[in-house]
Amino acid sequence: MKNKRCFILVIGILSIIISKLAFTTTDRVTFESKLKFIGEEVKAAETIIENESHAEEYSGDKNNKNEVAVLTIPGTDYSTKVMQARDNKYYLNHDENNDKSRGGTPFLDYRVDIDNSRKLLIYGHNSKYVDMPFKILEKYYDEEFYHSHKYIYLDTKSGKRKYEIFSVFTETSDWSYTKVGFKTLKEYLDHINNLASKSIYKEDIELSESDQTLILQTCSTKREYKNFKKKFLLIIARKVD
Repeated sequence: MKNKRCFILVIGILSIIISKLAFTTTDRVTFESKLKFIGEEVKAAETIIENESHAEEYSGDKNNKNEVAVLTIPGTDYSTKVMQARDNKYYLNHDENNDKSRGGTPFLDYRVDIDNSRKLLIYGHNSKYVDMPFKILEKYYDEEFYHSHKYIYLDTKSGKRKYEIFSVFTETSDWSYTKVGFKTLKEYLDHINNLASKSIYKEDIELSESDQTLILQTCSTKREYKNFKKKFLLIIARKVD
């Protein structure tokens, strides 16, 4: 199917080229202008083919329409599917095949859109004693690991995105980080600057109103937080590519 679409696009491009070259060779200005137009047409067609190819490759092995992304951490063998349901409860105890699972599956907050929201939140379980989907995130308590694994990738139907981590901390009482609606750009910027200020690692980073952010949340098993009923480790990053 993909090859057929590519063939049709190529035939269309050749038709454009033939029609655009049907003029006298003495008109040099017009000749150069039409060549530029043809180049733009070819580039646009190549983009269509590339995007369709990525979408087909991404969707090829999917058996659950609720899957919105694949999350990876470069420098590790970690890779996990990210799901999204109509609420933030379903994938707490269901796996990617919709079977019951104590470990659940990492999932995107139901309030946001993977392609259009400025801020994304992804949740996943952790445990001190058994393997859980977001257990790897506690490695970010180690400063050396943090500095050598500062990037997160999200592979979605629309393409692959690169995020750079700028804040790591444990939250025990202020749940404002879950906010997704902002009345002004200034409110949003103040919000992400506040998240940056809480980091256990101090970075010289300047955030902007245009930054797209990603938050990964999991339970903390760190001993110093054992007396808190709720204690969430947050890994916060901004899109850089």
